[in-house]
Amino acid sequence: MNPHLVGSVYFNDGRLVLKAHPGYEHLFPPGSETVPERPPTPSLSPLPIESGPKPDEATGSSEYIWANTGKRTYPETETEEPISKRHYTEKMQRHQFRVGDTNKLKEFYYIRLNEVGIIALRRIVTEWIRILEPTRLRDYGPYHKLDQYRRNPSLLTAESKDRECEPPWWPRDVPYVEPAHLPAKGLETLGVSLMLLQVSTDKKYQRYHTEEDLISKLHHAANYVVACVPVQKYAMGSDARNAYLKERALQIVLPDLLKATQTFREHYTQVNNSETMSDKVITYEALRKPARKREGKKVKQLMSVHSILNIPSESVS
Repeated sequence: MNPHLVGSVYFNDGRLVLKAHPGYEHLFPPGSETVPERPPTPSLSPLPIESGPKPDEATGSSEYIWANTGKRTYPETETEEPISKRHYTEKMQRHQFRVGDTNKLKEFYYIRLNEVGIIALRRIVTEWIRILEPTRLRDYGPYHKLDQYRRNPSLLTAESKDRECEPPWWPRDVPYVEPAHLPAKGLETLGVSLMLLQVSTDKKYQRYHTEEDLISKLHHAANYVVACVPVQKYAMGSDARNAYLKERALQIVLPDLLKATQTFREHYTQVNNSETMSDKVITYEALRKPARKREGKKVKQLMSVHSILNIPSESVS
């Protein structure tokens, strides 16, 4: 017996439908079901807007939705306090000293050289030594190793024979070690000694003052060294902080050193006596180090060293 198709079976909106072929309608009486009807498939269509509260009504604010989804909201940069008022507080205690007071001048040198920054100061002192003693290696021999002084502290005594193999201006309490390897305090002491050499009228230092003006020569060298140090390597902080310290050294610290040194040199040259005081007074303020604080990306982009220092752009060399 050959089989014959009497109908078709298909689904319509999730319901089972039986449709008879022509001539076989009697096999499908109304209401009869040969296959149990499957339950309707849940609708995946979106619910109407009226079925639930609006986002603002449910949460009170759109920021709350962002917070619940793990995303942060950042305030606009215009609402943040200006960096020059919030992040960098410049001035500290004011100091004054009379021209001719060498002890106070040394204190001033220590403060300002410290504000240059240890990385730049190492390069500056190295360059100053190269200018002052172009034949240092031949005249005084190679630098010593720092470990020699750690093993034998007596090498730092003035009576040590090894002290004879050093430039006359080298401090007796500083090891004769390459500036790149000196501890910070020893490096600053060496830098102060080089600064005092510029104002000295002692006869044993006259050979350093014979040619070009020594003060201007060393000042230009320091400016060049600082300008050539990349911002990323100037200090151990962020690029914005390093750029601020570098610009401050060029615009404030080094000019202050130059001005004070020239004033003292002129005074000593006129009176020909390093113990005579002048009526002139030098006033300065120590500079506060900027705080180490992480700034947002937008804030970094908006930082301006010139605006922090209130320096016109045309005055920057």
